[in-house]
Amino acid sequence: MAHCAGENWPNARLSQALTLPFKIYKSQFYNWLNCTIMTSSFLLCKVFIDKFSHCKRFNFDRWNDAITNRPPHVGLITVSNHHCCVDDPGLLGLLPASTIMNYKLMRWTLAANNICFTNFPLTFLFSCGRVVPVVRGDGIYQPGVDWAIEKLDQGDWVHIFPEGGVNMAKTPMRIKWGISRLIMEAKVPPIVLPYWHEGMDDLLPNYKPYIPRPYKKVTFNVGQPIQIDNFLEDHRRLKLSLATTRIRIANHIQDRLYELGRKTSQLHLARSQ
Repeated sequence: MAHCAGENWPNARLSQALTLPFKIYKSQFYNWLNCTIMTSSFLLCKVFIDKFSHCKRFNFDRWNDAITNRPPHVGLITVSNHHCCVDDPGLLGLLPASTIMNYKLMRWTLAANNICFTNFPLTFLFSCGRVVPVVRGDGIYQPGVDWAIEKLDQGDWVHIFPEGGVNMAKTPMRIKWGISRLIMEAKVPPIVLPYWHEGMDDLLPNYKPYIPRPYKKVTFNVGQPIQIDNFLEDHRRLKLSLATTRIRIANHIQDRLYELGRKTSQLHLARSQ
């Protein structure tokens, strides 16, 4: 399927408003804007999480190595839980300053249009921070997902919250199929790396007045890369339908992510004892 990011939204009512981010991404000034906004905001997050939280990191090198040392033609997909409205960009402050300063290594991520793209100032800010709009309920074939595939084909990093929103109840949710489309349609199978965090919603609660509560415990744990080559091979060899393979891939990622979540929750709880 041809990718036409930013051109044809299934929902015509939203089409005009949501073409603006893609125009910003393609602007001749975008690299400068992107560098300025991402570097400054992520370094600010670094100061806060390093100095004003008690963060314990597990298997952190897997994350930083995947960002900085993978082959240039291989994209990276990271997946994580979404327990706090600022776990992105907050957790990006855990990265070394040298990684953050190389802004071209930083992630693209998908976000709901009705939260991050509701007016021009927010649209401009989030667009310059490599946040891409998606419309909840419009399915996996929409320009934001197309754009993410294009970025993977260029060897970039795309972060996904596969639960589809902030999971304040912290109950297991079926993850969205969009991640399966990213994996299946990328020209080169991307690295899929899960991580899980606990405590970010204590550091910045999800309820008003949204005041940070410094010196709370945060636990960050990076899992092993999730192997998906066998699912792609089965799709070709057994001539499985797209829907069948998408379900298989999504279920596998869901199992691995929540398995990591259970381990991380135990690590976080042990720090309180």
